[in-house]
Amino acid sequence: MNDAARTELTTIQERLRAVSNPLALLEGIFAFAPVGLQVYRVDGHSVLVNRAFRELFGSEPPPEYNVLRDDIAERGGFLPLIKRAFAGETIQFGPHWYDPRELEHVKVSEGRRVAVEVMMLPLLDDVGAVTHVAIIFKDATGELRAEELAVREQRAREATSLLLRVASHLTNATTPAEIANVILEHALVALGARRGVLALRGTEGGETVIAGDCAFGEEPRSSSTALLGSVIRTGEPVWGGKTESGKATVAAVPLATKRGTVGSLVFEFAPTNHYGDDERLLIDLLAKHAAQAIERAQLFQDAQEAARRAEAANRAKDEFLGIVSHELRTPLNAIHGWAHLIASSGRDDPSLVDRGIDVILRNAKAQVTIIDDILDTARIVVGKLRLTLVPTNLPAVVRAAIESVGPSAAAKNITLDLVVDGDPVVMGDPDRLQQVVWNLLTNAIKFTPPNGRVTLRAELEGSTARIRVSDDGIGIAADDLPLIFDRFRQVDSSTTRAKGGLGLGLAIVRHLVQAHGGSVDVTSDGPGHGSAFTIEIPAVSARVSTGRIRPARANLHGVNVLVVDDEPDSAELVALVLSRSGAQTRTANSVAQAWSLIEASVPDVLVSDIGMPGEDGFSLARRLRAANDARSQIPAIALTAYTRAEDAELSMQAGYGWHLKKPASAEQLLQAVAEAARR
Repeated sequence: MNDAARTELTTIQERLRAVSNPLALLEGIFAFAPVGLQVYRVDGHSVLVNRAFRELFGSEPPPEYNVLRDDIAERGGFLPLIKRAFAGETIQFGPHWYDPRELEHVKVSEGRRVAVEVMMLPLLDDVGAVTHVAIIFKDATGELRAEELAVREQRAREATSLLLRVASHLTNATTPAEIANVILEHALVALGARRGVLALRGTEGGETVIAGDCAFGEEPRSSSTALLGSVIRTGEPVWGGKTESGKATVAAVPLATKRGTVGSLVFEFAPTNHYGDDERLLIDLLAKHAAQAIERAQLFQDAQEAARRAEAANRAKDEFLGIVSHELRTPLNAIHGWAHLIASSGRDDPSLVDRGIDVILRNAKAQVTIIDDILDTARIVVGKLRLTLVPTNLPAVVRAAIESVGPSAAAKNITLDLVVDGDPVVMGDPDRLQQVVWNLLTNAIKFTPPNGRVTLRAELEGSTARIRVSDDGIGIAADDLPLIFDRFRQVDSSTTRAKGGLGLGLAIVRHLVQAHGGSVDVTSDGPGHGSAFTIEIPAVSARVSTGRIRPARANLHGVNVLVVDDEPDSAELVALVLSRSGAQTRTANSVAQAWSLIEASVPDVLVSDIGMPGEDGFSLARRLRAANDARSQIPAIALTAYTRAEDAELSMQAGYGWHLKKPASAEQLLQAVAEAARR
């Protein structure tokens, strides 16, 4: 105690001696003072409080309360000042909030939150030792609330300004990295954070992707990666957590959009920087801005990707239509030219007729293949390509395919090797499986130079049947391998390409193999090193005959056949094929004409087109089945260009027993008529 204080104390003591009852005077002052008063012993326990204290705080400290252990004061940083007062210093500190109900080392059930200014006065004995500490509490609630309101209004203005700046800058941000930079660079200063990180959900739920990481000074790289991923997975914010190193307090919030949680935003604060409700609100608003911006960016990217895909599809469609036109016109030109040549010069040069017929047949077959590929692709696209699955012996399938491409290979002097290991049987459609192998073999022969080699291997490995077609041809570049099975795609679709074709064959192969529950793959060591296509299909234990049954040529001697087609050339061709096998034929070019011929003489078999003007083939079949005489029993064959599965079903429903697609081979037509006649 300094000399001035000692003098003041002495003066007060002398004047109190003049009062008749000084203790009563001091008690009255203590009891009725308009400020809160409290006295502590040197051990920190409360001795007494006045009425103003109880009114101010709404309660008084319980006996077990100790001011030297006050956790509210410790959290607020005031505890060292309190200890200095107990050491003999007069201490004063400014307004702060205090709620006795928030004490942790004692339980206080009653009380209220109040702002107070505090003065602590040590009380000394004659030798200057501290015996008690008196505390004066002044109510500063109104003052502090006014200050806080002013601060909050200022912060609200700053936050509004910040959000407007962020929104303005986000209009030009089109990538997650740009969005992260805008959010973090503006937010760190406003929040007083030392680091901010914006992360995105990885592709298909994979690893978290850091879109932006911004910090003040030489901060280490973020240690919040695990927290970022956790917030993305749960969609729940984390307030007041710690980084993995424990050296920072964090605030982590999800970035939520209509698509779900697309990312997370984390801010790291120094341990002494305790963010509050205002900061939480600002972080939430920033997270909403970031989420909306990311959603816009994703929609923009999706739109760009859709536009690129549409452009690529249109380009591929245009290329495809150009190729279709070229591929259809090329054989048509040969057919048309040779037909005119035969008509004009055939009588003078019989060898020219034979050569022309070969050319016409070969090009007609090429046109049929092109049309079949287009139709198969259309069925695949709409999901209407159907399979008839039966136990199928693969060696029989591959041998038949080898036989069918033999002439093409011989024309280029290409060696065809067939290796069969085991006797694999699959549940499959024999015709479609043969189409798959034929496509691969035809492709290999097309892209293998003369005198090359093509190898077809069929084997059984465990429960898997495998077919491998390899060649030593021109090979495939690495960049083209991923596109090789795509529809409307060709490695070379230019007008200078060396090989023809629609580029649909391999796409059909992939679909047919997948429809059988299998897979197809291609490998190549690059241009000039050949290629290999491998098909794997689940095998079954059932066994079937390994031979390929070839029907004997039909003998239709004495069979009366009525042929109906609105195209006279087509009707005449069918009648000619049938009559050369012994059938007696009549032709009609309409349903009305056909009905007149049937009424005159009931045929043994009816072969009719479907699409005809006026009345179609369906109507003819229904009229026959509705008759009450022998006409209702006439076996009927539909020979039509309508080749969809649903067309075949409509034919059967109308009353046809067979549905042949144009152009049907002579063998198919004769066998169908022979079977119909036997029935």
